[in-house]
Amino acid sequence: MARTAPLSTAAVRCSQSPMPAAADRRRPSGRGAARATAVLVTGALVLLAAVPAYAQGHDHGIDGPRALEDPVVLRMMLLGSITAVTGFALVRPFLPPAGLVTRVGVAALAALGVLLELMLGGRSLAPQVAVIVVLVSLCAPVLLVVTRDDRLSHLSGRTRKTAPWLLSLAAVGAMVLLASAWFGGQEPDELSSALHGGVIVGLAGLAWFTVCEHRPRTGTLLLRGQPAVLSLVVLAALAHATVIGKPYPASPGVPAWAKLAIGDTGVGIVVAPHRPGWNLVHTTVPDVTVDAGQKGSVQVAKRPGTQGGWGLIQLPEGRSELTVQWGQMSGTMPIDTGYDTSARPELAGTDGPECMSALVGAALAGNPAQARCPADDLSDQDKRALLGMTDFLARRQVPAITLVTDASPRSVSAERAVRAEAGRRGLKVATPDQPTGPVFVVSGWESASAALHRVARGELPSEGAYLAPWLLTAPLLSIPAGQLLPLDFNPTDELPQQYVTQLRTRFPGEPPTAAGYRAWAGNRQPAADKPRLYAASTINTLLTQDHHRDATGWLPGGAVTAVTGPLGER
Repeated sequence: MARTAPLSTAAVRCSQSPMPAAADRRRPSGRGAARATAVLVTGALVLLAAVPAYAQGHDHGIDGPRALEDPVVLRMMLLGSITAVTGFALVRPFLPPAGLVTRVGVAALAALGVLLELMLGGRSLAPQVAVIVVLVSLCAPVLLVVTRDDRLSHLSGRTRKTAPWLLSLAAVGAMVLLASAWFGGQEPDELSSALHGGVIVGLAGLAWFTVCEHRPRTGTLLLRGQPAVLSLVVLAALAHATVIGKPYPASPGVPAWAKLAIGDTGVGIVVAPHRPGWNLVHTTVPDVTVDAGQKGSVQVAKRPGTQGGWGLIQLPEGRSELTVQWGQMSGTMPIDTGYDTSARPELAGTDGPECMSALVGAALAGNPAQARCPADDLSDQDKRALLGMTDFLARRQVPAITLVTDASPRSVSAERAVRAEAGRRGLKVATPDQPTGPVFVVSGWESASAALHRVARGELPSEGAYLAPWLLTAPLLSIPAGQLLPLDFNPTDELPQQYVTQLRTRFPGEPPTAAGYRAWAGNRQPAADKPRLYAASTINTLLTQDHHRDATGWLPGGAVTAVTGPLGER
């Protein structure tokens, strides 16, 4: 009676090459040597591409070719490689043993997935030493699969025996990172780094799975399920990281935003236009230092008519990191400015914050980046609103207005239009130096803030402050000066509220503005109605009923409500 061989307790048995004959041991097979050489060259090229990015000390991730600088392309490649690797691990127990080409392809895709994670995330995902260890460990499985070199057979056999243990170690490491992300109460950036770290560890483990030969007749359920469990962990970590947002830099030319785990509430930071050269930096708290490495640093400060801190900083080409220092605490933000230095919006002047708000609005909607700022010219709809507001004051028989302007092209055009309409209607126009009548503001945010504070202090006539429509922003409306604005949209309507909701989600702490809304809405704006005057009232001047409170986000603690019918109707 034939004896049955006892079952092994291992679910995965690593294949070993048969011992070569004495004649074969004299020299390696030509094909095996060529394969081994090709793998070694590939591994060397990978390390040569990766190590300099860290050795140069510029705090940036692994730089790829400029043709692959688009993060969207890299993320699609990452998704494809992870899908192929995890799919192989999930279905392999139900299929015949994998061939050489399949195992080499899966191991190479696992290595590609790790490289893409590092290219997209930079040093925020892994320290320098860990990157080198991971890259070397990814080259080994491919070498073990393809080599037939007798000189490596002894090492190959021993290494294959340890592959199941490396697979188990990777599974434990990935699950620990995933558990720390789910139950550790981490800040968003730390949470994303833990999740993407779990993806990297899991892919490294699945690369070693290709070295092992599956034996369906042997093994326990626990060990046989390791690759499947690790694949599910990788997919879960990637899905969670996708939902909460990646710590990858934004695409070049798109405002970059991050919330850094600094202090009790964190510090939000926005960088625009996110191109090489001078960029405007906005932080949710003032008195923060932003450091761009060799390009220098800047101490952000408050600006009139805005909130948070602002500063100009010069950024290098390609990938790098910004270090944000607040007191004794600091955090880093990955950026990728690309290499395009062509036409770009000018953010260095006093109208820079408004221009950044428009860029943020365009980024929310996925609209192409604009090369001009709102203050560069006077739009037809704004001109129509200003003329309607001038007509409103003339029909109320107001004898004069105090016109507040600045040197921007939009303000110059607005002053010319208002003076022409006022002259036609017999309305005198005074200057802030010799004020007469209500204040009529057609300047940018900074000059408007100064004028409104003068009204609040009684230095300018307190007969109402009539603001241009582009001055719809909470820091200006919250000044107690009796502001009124001519708007051709209702801030409480559905489309403006969609803008506010998306802004809160993607750029928390950024106030909604007229410039941001128009850049976000684009061609989706309905046909413009005749503008109406809207009054801004804070809680100090509102009635106490709850329905008078503004829950729309345009003026926290207050309301922006229509107080007239369409302007120009008699």
